[in-house]
Amino acid sequence: MRHSFRNILAVAAILLTASVVAIAQDSTTPTVTYKVKKGETVYGISKSHGITVDQLIEYNPTARDGVRAGEYLVIPTAQAVETTEDVTPTKLDRRRTYHTIAQGETLYSIGKRYGLTVEQIQALNPGLDTANYRVGAVLRLNARTALPSEQSAKAKTATASTSAKKSSAKAESAQPVAATTPVTQQPVVEDSGEKILVGSTSPTPDNSTLVDDPALIEERPLAIGIILPFMTNESRPEKSAQLYTDFLRGFLLAADTLSHRGAPVAIRVYDSHNSLDTVRAIMQRPEIAELSVIVAPDDTLQLAAVAEEARRDATYVYNAFAIKDESHRANPYILQANIPHDEMYQSAIEGFIDRFGDYTPVFITHSSGKNEKGEFTSALREALDAAGRPYHQIEYANYLSTTDLKSLPADSSLVFIPASAQRSDFNKYISALKTLREESVDPTRVRLFGYPEWVTFRGDAFDNMGLLNTVIYSRFYNDTQSYDAIRLANNYRRWYGTDMMEAVPSQGVLGFDTGCFLIRALRDNDGDLSRRLAPYDGVQSAFDFVTGEDEDEGQVNDALYFVYFRPGGIVEKTRL
Repeated sequence: MRHSFRNILAVAAILLTASVVAIAQDSTTPTVTYKVKKGETVYGISKSHGITVDQLIEYNPTARDGVRAGEYLVIPTAQAVETTEDVTPTKLDRRRTYHTIAQGETLYSIGKRYGLTVEQIQALNPGLDTANYRVGAVLRLNARTALPSEQSAKAKTATASTSAKKSSAKAESAQPVAATTPVTQQPVVEDSGEKILVGSTSPTPDNSTLVDDPALIEERPLAIGIILPFMTNESRPEKSAQLYTDFLRGFLLAADTLSHRGAPVAIRVYDSHNSLDTVRAIMQRPEIAELSVIVAPDDTLQLAAVAEEARRDATYVYNAFAIKDESHRANPYILQANIPHDEMYQSAIEGFIDRFGDYTPVFITHSSGKNEKGEFTSALREALDAAGRPYHQIEYANYLSTTDLKSLPADSSLVFIPASAQRSDFNKYISALKTLREESVDPTRVRLFGYPEWVTFRGDAFDNMGLLNTVIYSRFYNDTQSYDAIRLANNYRRWYGTDMMEAVPSQGVLGFDTGCFLIRALRDNDGDLSRRLAPYDGVQSAFDFVTGEDEDEGQVNDALYFVYFRPGGIVEKTRL
């Protein structure tokens, strides 16, 4: 892979337009965020802020090549940012408060209403130009500050400094990742977790809105944790680690896509190093309890460790990778992102019976083949029997021949269902089916029904699927020729200077779809994922979560596609 997790920061900083980048900063130095004005230079900016050029570049590595108007810079300052509380934060203190700037309001008048100074408002909203702000812009006005009715004396220390002092030596050497733009708070690095905030610039109906979590737990900000084995401790990570990095990159692209609307969503990224001990240590970190949902690794023991600890904090766990894991059946906080095996078969069979009502099913089986789809074909035959639908069965040796098909009714529309998804077996029956189609008065009466494994078919196999108007069921499908897929691929290349890694499914696209779904779900439900989550149809995957009948069951994505392969390389997919 051209760019590893370790240099995402450098690559993104070079390629992104007006990007904001997480910087591993000196844990004792508070900072402010500065928006570059037209005509300004690195030297002029550093001089006006009383710092050296080297100091500015230390906090903003891309400034080494100059700055451009509209870009945001992190500026170290010797002054700590004061807060307005001197008491232990209460449940009320942790509510997220947002204010939409109304006509005639100033930052001073808004600050006075909330007991904040203009400097404090700017500290809570990095990127805010105090001399040029617009009506309708949304401000974040807390960060454990007192609400208007509960103002108190100024604190002795700055929130920024207090948070930064928690960082360890390991944090200072942690590799940062690219953030989205615009953001409402400067990303910070705390130990092995990089925090990225997806910003909000959209107005809300009310000038002052409190967003409360209805659950009987302490209110928390909207926050997503990603704990995956990026293996940043290895100079040359294996392909699996590179694919997880691709997932993260796609996730960050989703954050950028949604950064201009809705409440801020924090994203914390942790490297599990594929170690159970590391995962357990991460789950003991204090900020983990404030996460709304955690994207967990696929290792069974590591996933279980995340789920066990997260359940105590009423934090949801998003299982995007472990397809066969069954922990959602006994944990209400698990979101199983892949439709389980049995449910997938049931949905595919129901879809088959509904969509092939005018076709006679024909089951074809190799007499000495693997026939590993026997479970599915048996279940389909049982469903056809229950529905009173007739079907045929053909067993062939070596290769299927046209002679084997002579017993089939000549005037019927036929759909063939093989007992194997293997490419080698596909090649043993496809020639006979093509001949049958070519000899038919109506070629459309001969069709093929197949399996998720066929999404990997390329070349002649792909073309042959199109000739036979093949339909397959699958949890995902990325049509690389679609507008959305092309646009995402182009954005990825522009951000990272390389293409997404080739994989089925594409991990970069999976990260994008997952990020879009989770960020929207958190915003739509004020962080309460126990509610009915709005279905999402993405570039590659669809998400439609349903809750089990038992109160101890988690939620399961029951979305499944039928993918249609047409002559001429045309591919369509529909949700079942």
